[in-house]
Amino acid sequence: MTRRLYHGSLPHARLLALCCVVGSIFAAGPAAGQIALPVQTGQTWTDVGVGIGATNASLRFEGRQYQALPPDMRFETALDLVPAASLHLRHWIDRSFGLRVSGSLGLLPSLVIPTELATRTDGSEATLQVTTRELQTALLYRLHFGPSPTAIALQLELGFDLLGYTVQETDPPILVSTTYVGPTANLGLHVPIGAAFAVGLSGGVLLPIYVLEDPVDSGRVDSSRAFTGELSLEYQLTRSLLLGLGARWVGLSTSYTDHGSRGVSGHGVYDGQADDTFLQAGLNVRYIL
Repeated sequence: MTRRLYHGSLPHARLLALCCVVGSIFAAGPAAGQIALPVQTGQTWTDVGVGIGATNASLRFEGRQYQALPPDMRFETALDLVPAASLHLRHWIDRSFGLRVSGSLGLLPSLVIPTELATRTDGSEATLQVTTRELQTALLYRLHFGPSPTAIALQLELGFDLLGYTVQETDPPILVSTTYVGPTANLGLHVPIGAAFAVGLSGGVLLPIYVLEDPVDSGRVDSSRAFTGELSLEYQLTRSLLLGLGARWVGLSTSYTDHGSRGVSGHGVYDGQADDTFLQAGLNVRYIL
């Protein structure tokens, strides 16, 4: 039995449209008198920023149900364009070494669960509030292919990531609030284009060493891993202001063993498999200190 729930329509198309609209800001050339980004000239610099964006998520779970019940449970939920706000801090010691810290929080006020599947714990229709969250820290290293301020650079990031979502409780427990925590490694290219524009492209892995589910669980975690991909654009508006546009994809896969207490039947599941994907896009404005 497969159940699918969707909030809104055409989630990927809407997210792509958001990227296209915001991306049009970058079409204009740099203003006269602009200088190269400080990181391109080898200076020590720090920037702080705020951003707005959206997260699209697909949450999928399947497992074996209790003996006499239908043997398989499959459940899929799509969260369409969860509005999100973000904070950013980045510090470059020199042209090659830096540190990055960022966080985001998203809120979806109403995800409707059909009453034949679940209700709220008070018996009312399960129109749930969903929040998404992420906290990232990373050490940065860039290997430049030449001394020019606009030389292409290979970028390595090693860090730690906390990624998850929280949903209101239902009866029986269909959706489960989940948090993934673990080290990350990313490798990519940083490509300056002229004095005021740069493009970044990277891919990497997240290896959760801690998976927390609440208030019920899917069983004992057997293995968990994620792959990530990211595209970023950076444009210098003035000597002190940077405009950034980015998109990031995260695909998480977690397998469970033993008995878990979640499930449509209320009797729990065995040998569960969760596959969660997140697609994030947003715009941020940064101030160079």
